[in-house]
Amino acid sequence: MLSVHVSYGAHHVRFAQSWVNKIIRTIGKQEKIRSGSVGVRFVDNREIRKLNKTYRNKNKPTDVLSFTTDGASGSDIGDIIVSVEYVQRAIAGSSDKLRDHVGMLLIHGFLHIIGHDHVGRSQAKSMWKKQDSAANTLGVHRIAFDDFG
Repeated sequence: MLSVHVSYGAHHVRFAQSWVNKIIRTIGKQEKIRSGSVGVRFVDNREIRKLNKTYRNKNKPTDVLSFTTDGASGSDIGDIIVSVEYVQRAIAGSSDKLRDHVGMLLIHGFLHIIGHDHVGRSQAKSMWKKQDSAANTLGVHRIAFDDFG
């Protein structure tokens, strides 16, 4: 069984462990990944900006970062870091729900750590199809982020 380890940085918003588990395990089942460990960390913009600068040389916050460790075939699949503060600011003034955005980011991040990408058109189409399938299965409203295609 996939094990999911959730942690929190300085941000005050918390999500139910069962909800995070359900998202990761549903995609795992969809992608035929039955075991391994995934770390999920919810942070503020300060923490994600530091990580973005260190690992991507971009000195600005972002919504999600994903780090593959062993990937889909290993015991330590990787980590997903979500800036809840970034998402809250992105949806301010809209009718979008925080949970939908965070759910899509978890789906997106997990697909990345198991080897999917959206660099070329065909890769992007395949990844979006997998994202949409997982979102539909989970009842997560599809959010069209600018960088999601």
